[in-house]
Amino acid sequence: MAENLKSDVKAKEAFRDELLRRGFETAQITGAPADVTATKAGETYFFEVKFTRQGENYFGAATLTEWEAALRNEDHFWFVVAFVRGEAWVFHEYSPSQFMQMS
Repeated sequence: MAENLKSDVKAKEAFRDELLRRGFETAQITGAPADVTATKAGETYFFEVKFTRQGENYFGAATLTEWEAALRNEDHFWFVVAFVRGEAWVFHEYSPSQFMQMS
């Protein structure tokens, strides 16, 4: 079976692992209210992962449901643009207000 080149599963897994390396106590792929939910110092954070093959000039697209979750949790919600450069994952994180400027 051929690999789905547009799938974001590996990006979500890689970002979950990155959060654990950064010292988050938990990080799980959840799907709602965002792709990854993590905790650190008693606070819960939400990360919506957007995988792209574009390393530059990414156009930020998010669904209405994602925006609703972002605005409900604005201080604890991040949009994450994930891409591979060489053999390594690269993650660019944006607050909802920053991501809005890209959308």
